[in-house]
Amino acid sequence: MNRPLSGYRFVGSNQEEGRERAVQDKEGQNRQQVRRAEVALKGQASVYLDANATEPPRPEALAALMEAASLTGNPSSVHKAGRLARALLEDARENLAHLFSASVENCIFTSGGTESNVLAMQALSQGRRLYVGATEHDAVRKFSAHSQILPVLPHGVLDLEKLDQALSAPTPMGYESPASFNYNHESRISETLFSSPSRSQSQTSENLPVKNSALKRALDGASERGSRKEVPEKGALEQEAAEQWGASLSQSGFEQPTLQHPFSHFLDRSSRAGENGKLVCVMWANNETGVINPIAEIARICHKHNALLHVDAVQAAGRMAINFAESGADSMAISSHKLGGLKGAGALFLKPSHFRQTMPLMPLFAGGGQEQGRRGGTPALPALVAFAAAAQAALSTLGEYHTHLRALRDALEQAAVKAGALVAGQQAERLVNTSSLVLAGKSGATQLMALDMLGVCVSAGAACSSGKVARSHVLEAMGYGPMAGCAIRVSLPWNVKKEEVAIFIERYKGMVQTFQKGGSHAAHLS
Repeated sequence: MNRPLSGYRFVGSNQEEGRERAVQDKEGQNRQQVRRAEVALKGQASVYLDANATEPPRPEALAALMEAASLTGNPSSVHKAGRLARALLEDARENLAHLFSASVENCIFTSGGTESNVLAMQALSQGRRLYVGATEHDAVRKFSAHSQILPVLPHGVLDLEKLDQALSAPTPMGYESPASFNYNHESRISETLFSSPSRSQSQTSENLPVKNSALKRALDGASERGSRKEVPEKGALEQEAAEQWGASLSQSGFEQPTLQHPFSHFLDRSSRAGENGKLVCVMWANNETGVINPIAEIARICHKHNALLHVDAVQAAGRMAINFAESGADSMAISSHKLGGLKGAGALFLKPSHFRQTMPLMPLFAGGGQEQGRRGGTPALPALVAFAAAAQAALSTLGEYHTHLRALRDALEQAAVKAGALVAGQQAERLVNTSSLVLAGKSGATQLMALDMLGVCVSAGAACSSGKVARSHVLEAMGYGPMAGCAIRVSLPWNVKKEEVAIFIERYKGMVQTFQKGGSHAAHLS
């Protein structure tokens, strides 16, 4: 006979209840600590000094945003509303390209710096050995586990002698393109669009069910040139996908692209050089230290060794003069919100002599064939128009920006050094708004929290780590060892006031004094 289990509790044992109470008590303590900090901060001004994470939006960008947001049309639509939106989009593209001395036809709008970097690297790394600076942003550094790391000098600038030596060395036999490791889904797209579906022999367009004449001619031309790689049979589905992809471009008002690999001219150059195809990826200015790399000299070394150069200019754009055409770079990435625009917009510039308008990038996602088939998806018109407006505002006031921020940065660093800090990369040419302050014996996380409770917004490094605070790979590459985890980054926004820097200096010195006394800011504020 089954009897009820007297006294048995199906939900929650005493041990479980104890754990729940402990969690609740901890949460309560955290809330009380936050409330005490908030009470202590009443009447104190909050200071934002984390511009390298994101700049405050410029008034010009917000005005442009409102203008563009008032338009309903999709830039890809052919009716009047769509044409008006398209005109505004192309004006933004033309203005942005002009500001950075780039080709309008080879200015690709993206969602930001990360996408711009990955789009360029995915295309340019095909068949090439990848070389990456040791202090690069994670968007570049983590693109491939098979890249060769290029060292930097103690002050953070890329070691040009080591770069020259690395590019002089032969590429190991059997080396695979780094893109094949991290972006295998793209290789399938490549096979679909640029390869023959036959089992044993290449087919021409005469025995492919292709209705579009431009696509048919493209496939014929690719077959005649022998550029279409033989792969195992994929079936009619892939054939239909290629046809639909080409047709979607026509429906969007774009010319049919040539369906050979979009970087066949690069791959040809790589094959002529044997196994020595190379791609170098370097940032123009470092996001943590502000250290500026000599891009023109790096480009000269790269091209001497038949290597391509991609430049991550996300932190540099809007903060220093940039002439893409004269830099020698083959491609360059920039981002809107790092120069006073909105988040969610970026651009990739391509060198006209290498990238023809009729030869689009292999898109990371094809979508509706926007950006001349090089980047699918409806463009974020308001953000992109605001992007161009912010860039115009930033570059038109660059001289004033440099004078104002250099004086404030120098005063800030002098006070920090007097308090016991080191300035990483101080001997190098740097962005005028960026300081990496290293305080031996105190982790960056501890300093960050202490300053946050004092109403000062700074960071402990890059702002792209999901809230995690870890040892800086940038400072490790510069030789700081254990102290690589003892830094904070102070980056002055374009609209920073002298009084705000004075507040930071006062509170930073107070924090250091509290540390030296052996106390904690949490206790001090309570």
